Amino acid sequence: MNERGEYPNIVTYNTLIHAYCSQGQMDGALAVLNTIKSKKIMPDCYTYNILIDAYCREQKLDIAMHLYRKMASEGLSPTIITHNILLHGLCVMGESMEALTFFYKIQGLGHKPDIVTYETLLGGLCKNHYVDKALSLFRTIECNGLIPESKTYNIIIRGCLRSKKYDGACKLVDKMVDCGFSSDAATTSVLRHLFLSKAQDPTLVALYQKCLH
Repeated sequence: MNERGEYPNIVTYNTLIHAYCSQGQMDGALAVLNTIKSKKIMPDCYTYNILIDAYCREQKLDIAMHLYRKMASEGLSPTIITHNILLHGLCVMGESMEALTFFYKIQGLGHKPDIVTYETLLGGLCKNHYVDKALSLFRTIECNGLIPESKTYNIIIRGCLRSKKYDGACKLVDKMVDCGFSSDAATTSVLRHLFLSKAQDPTLVALYQKCLH
């Protein structure tokens, strides 16, 4: 490129970093980052998002968090995508309560969540058996100016079903149906399994019938 009088910009370098990260070659990705800085080119949020996501996928959250803090030190404001990547990484590692703490921290700093933020946290909390925490969080969604979507409802309903909170699941199904949504394949599968093993439970029978219709 240089021979033709063309010089790589941050978009070019981001593409290269992404390629290294996709192959799990993190040393190569960091070498490109160092090259960028040596050429006095400023990394952008996308640069860091790529790296943070890659380290989260490798379950190296300490490095991901270090890069997150480095963004701020370089005058870059993390985006909602940055936060969602970190929250997902924490939840995948089974650190859903740490993810919830991080969520409240970034909220306190003025960063607004989106529905993906909530769905990530709800899924993590339910998976790690913090269903009551998930239900409390679910109730705050509309307070933050967001509307639960079909996926949002299905995540929390599955959490209730797996923790045997059938009354709570029933109320959520009613609300979901009122909003024009229906159970997805994963929720129906969980419900069918429970129904076949506990067909005598009247609440479960009612739930099963609602979801089928």
